[in-house]
Amino acid sequence: MFVFDVESLSVESTCVVLSCAMTYMGNLDENTGHSNLNEIYKDLLETKTTYVKFLAKEQIDAGRHVSKDTLEWWKQQDPEIRALAFNPSPDDVTVDVGIRRIGNFMRKWGYDGKNTTVWIRGTLDQMAIDSLCKWFEVEPITHYGNWRDVRTAIDLLAETSNKGYCHMRLAFDRNLVRKHDPRHDVCYDALMLVYHK
Repeated sequence: MFVFDVESLSVESTCVVLSCAMTYMGNLDENTGHSNLNEIYKDLLETKTTYVKFLAKEQIDAGRHVSKDTLEWWKQQDPEIRALAFNPSPDDVTVDVGIRRIGNFMRKWGYDGKNTTVWIRGTLDQMAIDSLCKWFEVEPITHYGNWRDVRTAIDLLAETSNKGYCHMRLAFDRNLVRKHDPRHDVCYDALMLVYHK
């Protein structure tokens, strides 16, 4: 199983996708060789997560959507996270290269294009990445039937659920999570799916 997240410039399916991340959950509920959730989180982040930052200009030039409200929302976020999302980097890639990178990551962890669950936080992530792939005529990262929603799962499974978030049955330092850095968001969601309380 995988967890996927995007950061965008709109909440429309046709949004400019700034970046995305994916983590491989593997068998988190089995012996991971780590003694606590903080270590498991760091291991996920460092060894089982990939990150793609797209060239936003390519998507803007192609007519993808940018929302004034979303730009205002970004202004309220942590300056470090905002810089990660907006500042150009030599590692920024085209849509074609970024989607291939995600596909290669999935195959590295055993994805065969068939029955693999990909968790997302709500529907925007799926709609945005599927639309982006279609817009730029690249193969989608997975079949539409493989997507599942983290919020719904948490609300159904966790007694401590609050709007799709929950406490975990093992101690975890939430200060490790850098919200709206998609790498951190996917790892946090993975832990809540497995270790919810």
